[in-house]
Amino acid sequence: MNISNLFTRIFSSLLLILPFSSCNKKIPDGDIKNFVDKLNYKDAYDFVNTASSQTTVKHYVNSQIDGSLQMNIQIDKKEYKYRYSESIVDGFFHGTSEGQYFFNNQKTLCYMYDNNVVSAYQLTDNVNDNIKYSPDDVLLSIKNFFYTQLDSNIYRGGFYYGDYIKINCARYYENFSLNDSKDELTYSINTVSQDDDNTDILNMHSFTVNSYGMLLKLNSVAKNNSKKIKSETTTYITYNSDFVHFDKL
Repeated sequence: MNISNLFTRIFSSLLLILPFSSCNKKIPDGDIKNFVDKLNYKDAYDFVNTASSQTTVKHYVNSQIDGSLQMNIQIDKKEYKYRYSESIVDGFFHGTSEGQYFFNNQKTLCYMYDNNVVSAYQLTDNVNDNIKYSPDDVLLSIKNFFYTQLDSNIYRGGFYYGDYIKINCARYYENFSLNDSKDELTYSINTVSQDDDNTDILNMHSFTVNSYGMLLKLNSVAKNNSKKIKSETTTYITYNSDFVHFDKL
């Protein structure tokens, strides 16, 4: 499985937290509207020089953890085009509807110092996968940190949440809040859905973005009390901080 597919599988499910909606409501005047009105993808992309993220997905049965996935990502798009990721699978990880993860550890590194020279490495359970990346592949791997789909000028997927917020803030206005310094916006909601057996699933979601609409932290919990199963996802991201760059794996 390549890095882009793995990234998309994880975050396509997370980004269902805010469904797109066609709503004629307007955001009330005030600090939240001022915050949301300033969000746009170009500013968010320009703001990020480097970023480090950690996402952990844990699955519980009868209050005992039976599987987990941890994914760490680092990008640098200022000094040179660089992306590193590591995915660690433990126990029986249930993955997504597309299937299980068939490795315990996978590391992927790609970068280029100019527009022509590319270095790419991938190790899956310490076995070299002999991958080859083109310059476009390197740029795509970095782009996927921000979004994975572009539809009608709406950026979807990845860690840029600005367009989701702009489209949904009016409808879910009561679920948004600003911190005291008004530079971070948080969305929180609890909902109930049903699985294929019509048993209730309690969904508890919360995420926080910075003033550019880039995700800072996320917590998502889905609980099926009848079946005594629970899934929890957490993400934490830092921007424009130094980190160690690998030359090879």
